[in-house]
Amino acid sequence: MKCYHSATVGPNKAALQIALRKAYSINTDTCIALPELRLLEGVLGEILGERAVKFLKKDHKAQYFGKPLRITTPKIDVGVLYGAIIAAYVDMAQLDALAAKYPKQTFIYLAPDDEALAAYLAKHASMAI
Repeated sequence: MKCYHSATVGPNKAALQIALRKAYSINTDTCIALPELRLLEGVLGEILGERAVKFLKKDHKAQYFGKPLRITTPKIDVGVLYGAIIAAYVDMAQLDALAAKYPKQTFIYLAPDDEALAAYLAKHASMAI
């Protein structure tokens, strides 16, 4: 598992845009892991746009600049993934579950707070983006 992270914690528009660029540079099949679907309403919604958010809520997949984007939460299973996973604001338990399910995927972690980022960095050899 290859790991990246943002040094910025919490919902941050610039960090999310950089994470999306990094994910799409790795593979066009990208998935965003969230703790709850309602987080699509904030910074994610601003970046992805109203139409993409509508499709992500309904079908759990959308297009972002013509490239596939999927969403997963503890209640939504997207099945097989081939691209990068942006773990946005998830706790370590959810991140560990994703890493166990997708051990060969590249993860880009956007930590919800400083404590979560410190725990992630203590556990994973990660490069800052």
